[in-house]
Amino acid sequence: MNGIDGRVPPDAREITTGQANRVWSVDGPTPYILKHYSDPTRAANEAAALRLLATQRAPGPQLLAASWGGPPP
Repeated sequence: MNGIDGRVPPDAREITTGQANRVWSVDGPTPYILKHYSDPTRAANEAAALRLLATQRAPGPQLLAASWGGPPP
């Protein structure tokens, strides 16, 4: 999706709930949730789960983009 590059936009609102990962809500033409993981394995697992849900047409969040292996996290 255009505009999602993993960096936290200045107008993003942090909604982290005490878990190990940081989470932001980003407003815009298409609002989205941005998550940063300290463990790349957890990020890959969540991306894989979202892709699997989508292939089964199960209700759930849509994975717009995923990246690991380099900055930004």
